[in-house]
Amino acid sequence: MTDEATAPGMDAIHRAMVALHGPQEPKHWLLDSSMGLLGNRLESASAYDAGGHWHLVTLGLSNLWKAEPDNASEVSGLGHEFTMRVRNPPRSRWSRRQQPDPPEWAVRFLQRLGDLSLQGSRFRPGETLDPGGPITGEATGDLVAVGFVDDPSLPLLDTPNGTVRFIQVFAMTAEELNLIRRGEIGPHSLAGKDGLFVIDADGQ
Repeated sequence: MTDEATAPGMDAIHRAMVALHGPQEPKHWLLDSSMGLLGNRLESASAYDAGGHWHLVTLGLSNLWKAEPDNASEVSGLGHEFTMRVRNPPRSRWSRRQQPDPPEWAVRFLQRLGDLSLQGSRFRPGETLDPGGPITGEATGDLVAVGFVDDPSLPLLDTPNGTVRFIQVFAMTAEELNLIRRGEIGPHSLAGKDGLFVIDADGQ
């Protein structure tokens, strides 16, 4: 990752992810070539191999670089980054080899959420979002909505630039969205057996 002297916020996030998933060089996407200078575009995202799934994290909603001298609120940037866990299935039913890269739709979805957040939208734990179609961007698919929870494995992080909260994005069917919005079920009923809210867009 970037040198600690120049990107203490980014390095703090990387250390938290490595502490959770073990030493590794994550997959990384530079999403905004202006390196966040425009203020309304998500800078980058990374994905860590968590075994049977990818653990993605946005980079740029919090302050990755030098500390803000007038930051009296003790939070870094917007105060949070988004995460998402996506199942890493084998290439085929005849092979146990995992996919070499996270799905591009997951990166695009987090990028869009990040851009909207930097432009003034807010997505908080306990809220839901209906994007108007399958979250993968395909013409068909059962997962057509998302919800937001605190990442179950990443507590509030203290960085040299302030605190960062990790808000995890999870997926839902239209029926599950309706049940949550009617108050008939809570978000954690969709967390799965491991409680990690892993998205399986292929198995659905």
